[in-house]
Parts: sequence; C-alpha cells; structure tokens
Amino acid sequence: MSILKHSKQSFLYFDTTSTILTPGCPLIGEVHLVLARPMQTKKVMVSFEGRVHVGHKSDVVCSMSQVLFADDQAQWLPAGQHRFPFQLELPAKIPATSRIPQGLVEYQLQATASSKSIFSPDVHAVKEMVVLPPPTVPHTLCGKTVAGVLYSASAFCDAHRRIRLLFHLSARSTIRSFRCGLRQSVQWRSSVEHECINYENYPLGWMSPPELDSQSIADTILFVLPSNLPQDSEGHLLDIKYHVVIRMTVDDDTSIITLELPVVIPFHDYPGSPPPEYTPIEPPPTYLQAIHFLPIVPAYAPSCN
Repeated sequence: MSILKHSKQSFLYFDTTSTILTPGCPLIGEVHLVLARPMQTKKVMVSFEGRVHVGHKSDVVCSMSQVLFADDQAQWLPAGQHRFPFQLELPAKIPATSRIPQGLVEYQLQATASSKSIFSPDVHAVKEMVVLPPPTVPHTLCGKTVAGVLYSASAFCDAHRRIRLLFHLSARSTIRSFRCGLRQSVQWRSSVEHECINYENYPLGWMSPPELDSQSIADTILFVLPSNLPQDSEGHLLDIKYHVVIRMTVDDDTSIITLELPVVIPFHDYPGSPPPEYTPIEPPPTYLQAIHFLPIVPAYAPSCN
C-alpha cells in the first residue's frame, strides 16, 4: 500500500501492475494526483530507488527517475484527479530484496508533485516494492574424478523454494555413499570502514536422497526451504550466496569426492500456487519446524582476512 502524505486534502497514489519485480523488466504504472483545489504545479516526478543498509552504512544500488509533467511557468492544475503514466526499465543486475540480521536490501517507488507556492506544500507518495532474483535455471556440472569416473550433476531451486537435484554417474561406476547439504555464505561490511565479515553454515543440515540407485538420482527434492531463509543478494555492503554441496564415494575408492553447485534462492513470497503436500521424498515437517527456531547466522562472526 502507498504511504500518502497529505497536503490538506490533496494527495498522490500509485497504480502499478505489480509490486513484485524482477531485474531487467519494466516497471509500468500511473501516478494519480488528486487535488482538492487548484494547484500551481512546477513538476510531477516519479523515482525508483534501491538501498543496502548495514549497521549505520547505507549504499544506493539502483536509482532512476522520470519527469511526468514540467512547466517553468508553473501551470495551474484544476481540482480533481490527474493521471500520469510512467514506465521505468529496471537494470539487469540489481540485488534482490533481502532482510537478515546483518542488514537489508529494500526498494521504494516515490512520486512528488512540486508546488510553486510556499503556502501550498508539495505532495508526496511512497510505495514499498519487492525485487526478486532473476529466474533460476539448473546449474549443471560435468567432470570426472581422479579415478576417471565421469559424472554430471544439476541443482536448482524451483518457484516453491524446493531444492531439486539430478545426478548421474558413468555406466561402469557405482555410488557407495552420497550426502548433500545447502551451504549458505554471508558476507557483510560492518560500520567500521573496510572491515569485512564472512560466515558459512549449513542451516538445513545434511541429508541423503531417499531414492538413490547405484548410478543416478532422478529429479529429487532435497530440501523444502523454510520462509525465514533469506534469498540471494549481491551488493557492495551485503552478499548472500548458496551452493548445494555433494560429498560422495564411488566404487571401492574410500576418498570423498566433493562437488559444489550454485543455486539461486527466490523470494519467499514468489507468486504462484502453494507447494504440494509432503511426500516420502521430502524432509518431514517436524524437521523443518525445528529449523525455524535455529538462527540463520551467529551473533558474532570472525573477520575475514
């Protein structure tokens, strides 16, 4: 909902196609200026701004504006409703909306109608917007072990925040053990200039796919993510990254093979139908309920080198 600041009975509000945006897509809408009495107007402008806040530091990650009406002579606009359409093109690379204990990434849509008269205050409106990560695609990793065993692995997060995995070994090899974990890497800059803090953990623990044959893993759901797990973010003050980490042994070799597959976690309010009921291949609800009460990151973390 727009936050309206009234000039007596005059006000502004937005009409946008959506409050949920993706990088590289247009933001289309209208600014509605409702005047209780005629106003000598110099300019009507809309702007979109994103900021990263960490401690007492704030960094602008995205800023754009569009003038919708301008008159050097300050034209009198009559009482009533005035509509100003706008379209802003979002950059292809901006961090997603995020909120964790170390900081937050937020976006706002703002509009201002500037009055010529000092006795008639400007009229403002502010609306919170949400930016999702770009659409996720499976990241595929192909290679071979030291022993020459060929493998291919794909991992991605679907629209319902479920981590899915596909894995295959070459025909003459056999999987002996297979464990997966979702690694969360958080980096942020403290209020002290140039001080960088890193932390890594596995907030959902480790698991073994229940449907595991000797050579492959079909499209299997590894984790159903709780809502308090933040999505990816990439900025000057705050970075959040995720990887599916696989540790396995093959054939008679006891050495552990480690694979890392990057995944993008979408915003937890992603539009769409809710995920289906739990099935035997998904983690049990009691496990996820327990995860909800665990902190995502510790209160203190060591400084990076």
